[in-house]
Amino acid sequence: MIFSFTISLIGLFLLLLNSILFFNSRKGEDKVYKCIMIYLMIQFVVEFCCNLIGILHPNENFFLSHYYFIIQFIMLSMFFRQVLKNKVLKKIVSCNLVLVLLVLGFQYYKTPLLYWKFNYFEIGLTSILLIFYAIIYFFENIKGTYKYHYFCLGLTFI
Repeated sequence: MIFSFTISLIGLFLLLLNSILFFNSRKGEDKVYKCIMIYLMIQFVVEFCCNLIGILHPNENFFLSHYYFIIQFIMLSMFFRQVLKNKVLKKIVSCNLVLVLLVLGFQYYKTPLLYWKFNYFEIGLTSILLIFYAIIYFFENIKGTYKYHYFCLGLTFI
């Protein structure tokens, strides 16, 4: 128990450190950097709440996974909408964002108890689409420079 909590706190610290370093290195940059910054800070807050609830009420923080995956999907969809060059692909990302949010909203409306459980459909749907967007980004930039290469690589393979 103490070992897993320690690992969790180290991960939380690294996320905060990454957010601070990113913020300090990218002040005044474009919309894409702001989108990533907001994503990192929101994920830190969700992770912090997850740790706090995990300490106070062990095994009762599963509901935060929904916020984690949905916020991740929203923010990274906005990121890919900014960095993809093809207008049709940008529209597909926007449509998928709305469609996924509607499907998940309907799923939670129809099955409210799902809010308190781990939702594998939510995790799979949002993660697969984000990996798909990252792969498209790689193909779009195959001959150019990869400004967000490491970010997309981490999203795809880690």
